[in-house]
Amino acid sequence: MPMTPEERRAEWQEMQAKGIDYDLRACLEYNAQPFDIPDIERVLAVVEGERDEAAWHWLLKLSGDRYAYLTGRCDYTGWD
Repeated sequence: MPMTPEERRAEWQEMQAKGIDYDLRACLEYNAQPFDIPDIERVLAVVEGERDEAAWHWLLKLSGDRYAYLTGRCDYTGWD
């Protein structure tokens, strides 16, 4: 069953409160990791990249007292 607009808004607000932005979501969507968005408790640091230029970098606090460093590149065809 599709989410209602109110459910989508609440989900987006929860992600924003954790520091999860569109770029992080897209990077995870196209690059399998041993964790997913629900595992992210907080984005601790981000270095924003630029398409066809510099990579994005994230330092994440995950559930279960785990941490992750994630990096990804995006060009005109999508995320690498």
